[in-house]
Amino acid sequence: MKEMGGWPVLEGNDWNSKKDFKWIDIILKRRKIGFSINTIFIFDVDVNVQNSSQWMIWLDQPILPVPQEYLLQGLNESDVQAFLQYAIDLAVLLGANKTTAKKEMTEVVGFMIDIFNAQEERRFVHHIHNVMNLTQLYELAPLFNWTNVINKILPDTIEVDDSELVNVGDVRYFGNLTNLLKRTPERVVANYLMLRGVIQAASFLSKDIRNLDLKFLRTLSGRVTHLPRWEQCIAMVSRSLSYAVSNLYVKHYLQNGSKEKVEILVRYLRNSFDDMLKGLEWMDDETKKQALKKERAINSYIGYPEELLHDENIIKLIMFQIM
Repeated sequence: MKEMGGWPVLEGNDWNSKKDFKWIDIILKRRKIGFSINTIFIFDVDVNVQNSSQWMIWLDQPILPVPQEYLLQGLNESDVQAFLQYAIDLAVLLGANKTTAKKEMTEVVGFMIDIFNAQEERRFVHHIHNVMNLTQLYELAPLFNWTNVINKILPDTIEVDDSELVNVGDVRYFGNLTNLLKRTPERVVANYLMLRGVIQAASFLSKDIRNLDLKFLRTLSGRVTHLPRWEQCIAMVSRSLSYAVSNLYVKHYLQNGSKEKVEILVRYLRNSFDDMLKGLEWMDDETKKQALKKERAINSYIGYPEELLHDENIIKLIMFQIM
């Protein structure tokens, strides 16, 4: 925590003497140390859904520790109160004054509610596809030089410029983010970021902290015991190294020609569909032509992409994930 600038609720007035606070610097330090940076916004590199042969940067609203349906009801909702108590207990266990912890963690939960209220309600899938370059992103959310920050997040071998296209999943949120951060005290933002770091690390820490984590999860989801360590480790590897695990799974279980057989089956189905379409008496020639054009534009995704079998591709993806 000290390396990331310190947790204000623990440091008290000593933290106020730090005049050079910038929340984006904390996020970049989190990245360097190995923590998730997806706290104020989500940063990811994923397949372009409109062209699966391309990868692109995705930016989106953050996933908060409390489900949205509870935050919607405000600070007094029972599960929100359970999270608040969890945050207070974590801070006190790590050395904070209880009265101070209650005040400052209440402000943090209020900030989380503000983050939620700044977001767009997800009703239509097409709303998450908003491609723009980094210059346009700065016009939408003039928080900092996006090009410079993204280059610091990406591995040293990758560099983008202002013309880089990114997908902004929630335009409303990024449009509101500048004003939200301007009106929120820096101490509150810093407390929020440090709390998210402690929560992320909770499962690796001492039993008393893990018990606090379990107490909150019991309220939220009904879990009554800690997962066995082996199960936690398997889940973490599967989540963090998903491409590598998929590579091993495909090589072990799907190299018996099953994918090729299904591809042949799909090809026969499509050919039969074309023949059936051409033989329809009630459809005019122009409509048949358009229908065939549409059918041939459909891509088949069967089993797994061939790139998944190439170890050099997997190594590149892993290197990106850990840098």
